[in-house]
Amino acid sequence: MDMATTHISMATMATTILPETDHPSTVFVTVLQTAVPGLVALALLALCLPQFRTEMSLLQATSVMWRVGQGESVPADKLEQTSIEFQTAAQAIPLNATYWESAALSGMLASLGTGNPDELPRIRSDIHQAAQLAPSKSSIWASVAHADFLAGDISDETLNALRLSFLTGRLELMEISVRLRLGLILWNDLPTDLRDQVALELDHLWRGHQKQLAEIYVSLPTVAKNRVANLLPNGQASIIQFMRRKEQMDKTGTR
Repeated sequence: MDMATTHISMATMATTILPETDHPSTVFVTVLQTAVPGLVALALLALCLPQFRTEMSLLQATSVMWRVGQGESVPADKLEQTSIEFQTAAQAIPLNATYWESAALSGMLASLGTGNPDELPRIRSDIHQAAQLAPSKSSIWASVAHADFLAGDISDETLNALRLSFLTGRLELMEISVRLRLGLILWNDLPTDLRDQVALELDHLWRGHQKQLAEIYVSLPTVAKNRVANLLPNGQASIIQFMRRKEQMDKTGTR
């Protein structure tokens, strides 16, 4: 074997046996591609941990609000504690509109149960904060109007909140319940467009949700009950009908 052949064979062996060394820039890119997903995961974990801890701390408060949504009666002191817990969570995560709304709603229900208006300024602040964060949520605007009513402070802003609730959640029963109560009580203060909306929602419940209508009716003051009779097609006969319907559904345990 001549020298030229020997050199070629050695070069071939080196190419075959020895690994090719990557360029430093290639190594950096490879390391970066490997590391980035892990760094992103760590960043997401850091962002999620406060939310997760807050949600865990609200398990009992969330359970209370679920019971409220099911129409259960919850003691005022339990509602007060629930309101405090949600407000603490809202202060920790201030961009969460649900926390502000839940703090206000449970606080309003507690105030109704105790007759104590001391917390109303805080409640109104909480619900207005929720409205700024979630302006398309009907329940929040209904609660804004309700909080103003409880504070005895009915203004154009109150009526606009009621109007926005109609626009953003027309067929949601919980919001209808709040709006209808307020609308029937505040009837003399309502402009024509809001009176028309109240009448439409009363008719909606009359045609398809008579038990819910009966539950609203029994909570109204006398003057508002008289308005129900005036707005329904058969007056007192309509009231007798939906009250009987409620009795029948209560006996069978249906809603």
